[in-house]
Amino acid sequence: MRPVWYPWEGGTFWILTGPWAKLFRRVRSDPAVALVVDECDLATGLVQQVIARGQAELVPFDVPRGRRRLVRYLGEDESRWDHRFLH
Repeated sequence: MRPVWYPWEGGTFWILTGPWAKLFRRVRSDPAVALVVDECDLATGLVQQVIARGQAELVPFDVPRGRRRLVRYLGEDESRWDHRFLH
């Protein structure tokens, strides 16, 4: 289990991985996956969780989708992004 950044678009969770990552190799050998999205409201203690199970598919990188994902987590101002997320 590991935390991942994801956008939910078109009824699909999109997770960035590539040949450099263990996740890529694991999905290639066994596409069965489970994903947990949880949220905790620290003020009320309310915890909400979604568990999704299904078959992952490795698809070519989509630049616009990748940028939307980075904007979601890093903000619109690319000048503030860590250099590893540029290019």
